[in-house]
Amino acid sequence: MKIEKIRLYNFMRYKGEMEINFSCDDEKNVTVILGDNTFGKTTIAQAFRWGLYGRVKPTNYTEDIKDIVLLNREVISGMSYSKTETVRVEIFVWDNGKKYEIVRSQEFRKNTSDENNYSVKPEKANLLVRIDGKEQKSKHSDYQSIINELFPENLSDYLFFDGERWSASNSKAEDIENSINLILGIKTFVKMMDHLKDGSDGYKTSVISKIQRNLKTTTDEEKRLKTIIVEKNKQLESNKEKIDELNNEQLVAENEKERLREILDNNKRMEDYQNELKNKKRMLQSEKNHLQNYNSDIAKMLSKSDKFFASELLSRIEEIIGQVDIEGKDIPGVTSDTIDWLLENKICLCGENLVEGDVHYNALKKLREEVYPNKIGGPAKALKAILKEWQVETENYVSDLHEKTKAYDNTVDKMDNIEFDVSKLETKIDERLNLQSIRQSYNDYARKLANAKSEIEVLKNKNKTLDSDIENLMKQIEAITKQDKENAIRLRALEYAKAMYERAERNVSVRKNQSMEKLNEKIKNNFEKMFNGKEKYAKLGKDYKMHMYYQNGMEERTLSEGEITAINFVYIVSILELAKEQGKDAENKDVILNLPLVLDAPFSKLGNENIELISKKLPMFAEQVIIFMLDKDWEASNLEKYTLPEYCYRVTREYSDISSSVENVGGKL
Repeated sequence: MKIEKIRLYNFMRYKGEMEINFSCDDEKNVTVILGDNTFGKTTIAQAFRWGLYGRVKPTNYTEDIKDIVLLNREVISGMSYSKTETVRVEIFVWDNGKKYEIVRSQEFRKNTSDENNYSVKPEKANLLVRIDGKEQKSKHSDYQSIINELFPENLSDYLFFDGERWSASNSKAEDIENSINLILGIKTFVKMMDHLKDGSDGYKTSVISKIQRNLKTTTDEEKRLKTIIVEKNKQLESNKEKIDELNNEQLVAENEKERLREILDNNKRMEDYQNELKNKKRMLQSEKNHLQNYNSDIAKMLSKSDKFFASELLSRIEEIIGQVDIEGKDIPGVTSDTIDWLLENKICLCGENLVEGDVHYNALKKLREEVYPNKIGGPAKALKAILKEWQVETENYVSDLHEKTKAYDNTVDKMDNIEFDVSKLETKIDERLNLQSIRQSYNDYARKLANAKSEIEVLKNKNKTLDSDIENLMKQIEAITKQDKENAIRLRALEYAKAMYERAERNVSVRKNQSMEKLNEKIKNNFEKMFNGKEKYAKLGKDYKMHMYYQNGMEERTLSEGEITAINFVYIVSILELAKEQGKDAENKDVILNLPLVLDAPFSKLGNENIELISKKLPMFAEQVIIFMLDKDWEASNLEKYTLPEYCYRVTREYSDISSSVENVGGKL
């Protein structure tokens, strides 16, 4: 599909008629429209929306749609009271060899006689579709259906990409899911399921519900059985609601558990480092305790070190004593005073009387000259013995002190080694990543997931019993109603409808899971290519929302405007790329294929490097690209190779004017 041209008449900033042709070339498929902000680029993008869907989107300058006036203000200023003027947009499209002309117009009436009041009132609205020049005989709603077949309205935010709006917020999960259903070719199955679905889930007008209501109940027994069925269906619905709640809890727990598991897997070595660090710190504290004990012991020993510090003096005393003749002359414990007492009392130690002048008396007198204090041999001998004991004690003291200080020094060395290991480990560990806490959270979510699964299993078993009970009750009713021919036909139709629903449900589940895997692979690859993503990657979650993760698996929770734009843009081009691939499957008839891409300010929040990376890939993502951009973004894009001169435009206006114009600049942008 390709858009040939668009024609505007009195639409917003464009007074009178203005026409823009778009490149339909297979190779150079890009049309560029340049202009400063507020000049009118977005107005052309709004013309696409209004021409196709009859409505416009809020802008950065006008948040309330009610304040957006479609009729050109310069035209309004020239209108007199009750005069009418027309707004018209014509879009020309080629699709599958057919040319479509979509013409939407609306009259506006000046609703006040005050010449200074420029308000107008919308009046008559018209929509027309021509195919190959032939006007289609149809109603307004039928025309709109034709347009929606070409340009599905629920894809309009993707086909008409507004960079300014998409940078402000992420898309709704429901919108993304619906668009995926449509683009991936499962919308028909989803519609079929809704069409067939059992009325117990709120689909009171579904096929199954209608058939069930039309079954005749002719007996009291049937009424009794149906009353029981109603009660069991209430229990069934209550259980289903609980299961839905638990499924939501399970989904959250599963997503978080998966996210945390990726973090733990990607940081397995880091967790080992953290455990090792914890052990090293515990060892360090133990050695600090030992050091404190050694320090206390050494302090006590030093408080009793008098003999150690006197050892040099004692050795000198021992040297002096060594000069004294103490061998065999003195009597241990006997002094000169003792001998004087014996001589004075003239009695020997043995009890014999001493006679002055006899041999014993003289021998004792002679001995007096050899004992203390005349001779110090005895005390010196005793002192020498004491010094010997002190020497032994000092040697033991020195040995013990040496062992304690050695143990102290060894402990200090151990602490130095441990502190060195701690320092090395800390440099390897990202302190922002508390893996112990993450593992605890992982275990908590795993427990929640297990509990939810267990509760769901219990409820499912209860529902199986209820389903079985209901089935048996229905069989009893069928046995009664089969007696009626009309009921027999309705029952066969009911069985067929239920079988179709179950088959469609299985088909949707399988295709959606397969497509989601392929889509996320493309999202990841395209993000890396288009944004040079090395540290981060993008992913569409099970909640149908775009997320950004670090390579270690941790989610980036605070996204900039540029990052929001980036992941949304990547999602769009990835889903369109996947649609192209799936459209090659001849059996997949519902796939949206080769849609044009209209981009309004897609690069406004991105840096030059990212703009260039995107631009290299952009022409390949869509059959046709129409892009509105600023001059600075054009210079960074290098899109010249994908454009033809006749499809290069510039929006201009005089600053005093309220209307804009578009001119072809022949490639000289």
